[in-house]
Amino acid sequence: MSRCQHRSSCWGEQRASILTSFIISDQPLTFDQTRPANAAGFLIHSQIHKARPDVHAICHAHTDAGRAWSVFAKPLEMLNQDICNFYNAHAVYAEYGGIVFAEEEGRNIAKALGMTNKASLAKSCLA
Repeated sequence: MSRCQHRSSCWGEQRASILTSFIISDQPLTFDQTRPANAAGFLIHSQIHKARPDVHAICHAHTDAGRAWSVFAKPLEMLNQDICNFYNAHAVYAEYGGIVFAEEEGRNIAKALGMTNKASLAKSCLA
């Protein structure tokens, strides 16, 4: 089971009770339609969960600094201690072309992530 952030709420307001839960399988997706999951987020997160059963939670952010760095499509530089937990533990998915509309793009992102890495999506965000 995975949970998606309710799209219109801020991170500081997140609570388990407002997240959208869904079961990831090869069967058609059903979940609470009063709070549907963001389609692009679901396509990415579900494919990572399928590829990486060891991953229990996925978080991504579109921070100003993350988006600015992502345009370079290169690994993070170890400039300060805040970034050290990514040292030799992240991948760059440079082929990312924009909003995800198909499972294939989610699978490509999961493949780029590999079996041990955190991810950095070029031209978008940090996950």
